[in-house]
Amino acid sequence: MVMPYPQDMVAPVREVSFLGRLLHGYRWRRLAARGEGFLTPCWVNDKKIINYSNRVKDGWQYHLFTDKTDKVETLGEKYFDDDGHCTFSADCRWMLTDSYPDPTDNCRALYLYNIEKDIAYELGRFYADPSYDGPARCDLHPSLSADGRIICFDSIHEGFRGIYNMDVSVLTRK
Repeated sequence: MVMPYPQDMVAPVREVSFLGRLLHGYRWRRLAARGEGFLTPCWVNDKKIINYSNRVKDGWQYHLFTDKTDKVETLGEKYFDDDGHCTFSADCRWMLTDSYPDPTDNCRALYLYNIEKDIAYELGRFYADPSYDGPARCDLHPSLSADGRIICFDSIHEGFRGIYNMDVSVLTRK
């Protein structure tokens, strides 16, 4: 459901890094303080949102916010050193994400992260031709099937833009 945007809540960007709207109301809640960056938010379920953000206490990390509370958890801090495009399994046990190209080999990594066990699996590294930059670049934008068995991602590692599937059921035990 799309909620109407209350015009009286408009604030200059320099004043607010990120505001999250409560799910069942029109009140706004600050999820990041001024001076803390907030990138690529993604709802995990109806109570949690994740993003790659710069929290004063632990720097740039994936942070999991619980709606209507002050609870913030850090996820995968020993595995992820940059922002990615996150998606979650239906049971919220697995986070699938990608990375920016590594400057040493221009490869983007694809990760499947077990949240409960704090284990990340690098599923592959895919060459990202640096001549495809800006709007023409090809992020992996991974997604996970509803049953948790198959991932799908976009890549140009074979010299053309393609959609690829990968069976991860051996990891997810689905």
